[in-house]
Amino acid sequence: MPRLPDEIPDSMLRILLTHGVGPVLYERLREQLGDDDAIVAARVAELKEIEGIGDVLGPAIRASMDAADPNVERQAMKKANASLIFHTDADYP
Repeated sequence: MPRLPDEIPDSMLRILLTHGVGPVLYERLREQLGDDDAIVAARVAELKEIEGIGDVLGPAIRASMDAADPNVERQAMKKANASLIFHTDADYP
């Protein structure tokens, strides 16, 4: 079932809004760090250790996650009457 904006956790929205993190890298992050909250809380040093991130992307991904504003995204979703089906949801695709 599609998630309404208020049903989407902040950590998930931060990851979705992070430049450079797609489905493959997201799965690597989850394998190494655990859940979405752990990914969002990860230090640059932890991110650098993930395959495909390294020294260059680690700080950029951390900065992008920090800059992401879940509330702004929720408001945009509400305005567009949008919902979300995430690739790990049972009803995806």
